[in-house]
Amino acid sequence: MQNPRTLIYDGSFNGFLTAVYISFEKKLEVADIKKNNNGQNGLFSESETVLTHIEKAKRVWNVLHSKNHHALSTLYFAFLGEEPGIEMALFQYLKKILGTKQQANWADEAFWTAKIHEVAELVAQEKKKVEQYISFRVLDDGMYFSTISPTFNILPLVSKYFRTKYADKQWSIYDTKRKYGLYCDANQVEFVSWCATDRQAV
Repeated sequence: MQNPRTLIYDGSFNGFLTAVYISFEKKLEVADIKKNNNGQNGLFSESETVLTHIEKAKRVWNVLHSKNHHALSTLYFAFLGEEPGIEMALFQYLKKILGTKQQANWADEAFWTAKIHEVAELVAQEKKKVEQYISFRVLDDGMYFSTISPTFNILPLVSKYFRTKYADKQWSIYDTKRKYGLYCDANQVEFVSWCATDRQAV
């Protein structure tokens, strides 16, 4: 009988989906899923580091998309809420969507299901607020630039909105809390990592 495993991933959504794929592929008993900076394993579980694999992540995403697109959005929004320890709740939620035969080792399913929906809704609200009320300033190179420090990791969710709204402009939004940003030039959006203080407004 396998010992329970704590799966360690890189903190990205693709990393999380890869961990889910590995758990199904190897038929693992998963004790926990943790970001690689979240400390030690559980006392009674072995750890396994999961390297992010885009194709494996896509396979999980595509299956979820075909099963329940709305639930997939809820899962993604809740993941970006960065609630400590939410990975296992998302894992059990995901298994419920997929209808797997694996037993859910989850003491309070109703509580965590409600928590996932609550966090997802709060993330959606902040996304909408940033889209409506963000203020840009023009830099000396003509770029429209803004810094934000959102409660949740909403940059991946707002890129489509601003790419459409400012399709004819060069713009960037930098998350000072997470030290990364969005940069758009000629309608191509990239995630970037640079110091916001390096840029000066006119």
